[in-house]
Amino acid sequence: MARTADPRRRAELLDSIVDYLADHGLSTLSMRPLAEHLGKSTRVLTHHFADKDELLSATMERLDARHRAWLRELPGWQGDDSVGTIVRRTWDWQLREDNLPVARLIREIEGLAAGAVSRDTCQDCWPTGRRSWPSCCASAVSPRPTRCASPRWSTPPTRG
Repeated sequence: MARTADPRRRAELLDSIVDYLADHGLSTLSMRPLAEHLGKSTRVLTHHFADKDELLSATMERLDARHRAWLRELPGWQGDDSVGTIVRRTWDWQLREDNLPVARLIREIEGLAAGAVSRDTCQDCWPTGRRSWPSCCASAVSPRPTRCASPRWSTPPTRG
């Protein structure tokens, strides 16, 4: 009988995968080198994620959650400062040496998604409110891009 995946272990794996992608990029992601880097077997990864598409989708969701948490920690996020000030602080945060790998990863994901997204693959996507940004990006950068099918919507973080 197969062992049930531990949600805490899956969350730890997702954080490690985000960190790996921040250092190595997404466009050349392969399960074997990822598993080796994590000190795991590909079997461990497939225990927690059915396939590479599910791993990508879960990783994009985790990256999105981490990024939103970082943004909410910026001074003035609660409405005390102008949007311009918050944008400058966000940019300054992204340009800090320790945050550059994640900022590069986010730009890479956006670029890959923009290059893969077309009317045929993503016309019902997140701009229409039918899909979250991470879910759309995961679909667009997947080895087998598909039309958007997820009804979930992840709203942008709100101020105040």
